[in-house]
Amino acid sequence: MTAIATLPARTERSSGVWTAVGVATLTAAAATEALVALAKTVGITVAIQGEELKAGGCAVVVLMCMVAGVALLAGLRRWAASPARTWTRATVALTALSFVPDLVVPDTAVGSRIVLMTAHVLAAAIIVPAVARRLPTTR
Repeated sequence: MTAIATLPARTERSSGVWTAVGVATLTAAAATEALVALAKTVGITVAIQGEELKAGGCAVVVLMCMVAGVALLAGLRRWAASPARTWTRATVALTALSFVPDLVVPDTAVGSRIVLMTAHVLAAAIIVPAVARRLPTTR
């Protein structure tokens, strides 16, 4: 007699979470860099406190923020009653909170502020749903 072991659907779904995080993060990093490059080509200088944003700056920030995002995700997968819903709510709130530095840092042009806030929304629009689709709706 041969036994066939199968993995439950939840395990298969959750095992793809980390792949989704990686792919979505790299996609968001590239997309935000493309946004800043596009802004620069149409004449918008993207600078914070008078210092122009260097190539790769947005990508580095996306990668750094996802370190915290991964910690949040690990906690939600372990303790949240509804990981997908909690992930979505928390990350939308954190995206809104990420506008604060763009709005309060002095000596930053309005065009730069708009590009930076758009980059935050773009990154979130890529990462949040990609990860949420891989999370279970209930524990």
